[in-house]
Amino acid sequence: TPGASEEDLFLYHKKGISLKKGERASYYIFSGEVDYKHIYQFDVPDTLNVDRYGRSQQRQEETGPQVWHSLKLLNSTIYPWTTAPALIVSGDKPLAQDTINYTPKGTETNLKITVATDVKTDYNEYEENRQRDVKIRYDNYDLVTVKGEIYLKNFKGEDINLEVKKAVTGEVIEAGNEGKVKKVAEGITGVNSSSMVFWEIPLKAGKDITLSYSYKVYIR
Repeated sequence: TPGASEEDLFLYHKKGISLKKGERASYYIFSGEVDYKHIYQFDVPDTLNVDRYGRSQQRQEETGPQVWHSLKLLNSTIYPWTTAPALIVSGDKPLAQDTINYTPKGTETNLKITVATDVKTDYNEYEENRQRDVKIRYDNYDLVTVKGEIYLKNFKGEDINLEVKKAVTGEVIEAGNEGKVKKVAEGITGVNSSSMVFWEIPLKAGKDITLSYSYKVYIR
């Protein structure tokens, strides 16, 4: 079925349809084969509970993050994938259903399968240094250096590929294990910036790894 972009929408057109009263019909829009790979996602939230102005925030009760076994899909079709439910099957066996997000052609997206209970995790942060009475404009802050560690162990009987993401309020000064740092626009008017630290690492069966990072944050 041909499709065309219309402002921020993508519409598909089907001509020559005629239905009598009470009739129904369904039509394929398009199909295609695309590349995919299995990945394991672990997203660690910002655990310091300090906002962009250095003020303490109330800790929200929430369950700990989980490792998700997912599929990374490359949209190599000629159409974008619109947001919709997606069913994952292996042969004739259904595995999972999740929402696939809007994915332009030529880009990648992740589709969750299930929680990976055989990948164990832990994470902690420690204060390494504190510089008191740092003056910014008319206010005084403590400039705290924080070191963080993320521990992962693969109890599966096969090697896996991990994608780890850590949200940080503050200025990242080091990301070990070849971690990549990206600043985000959130909080750009405050004294503390917002960043994301990313790792893409293979982890062999039965092995473990500790990812390290450090950052500086202003606290009032």
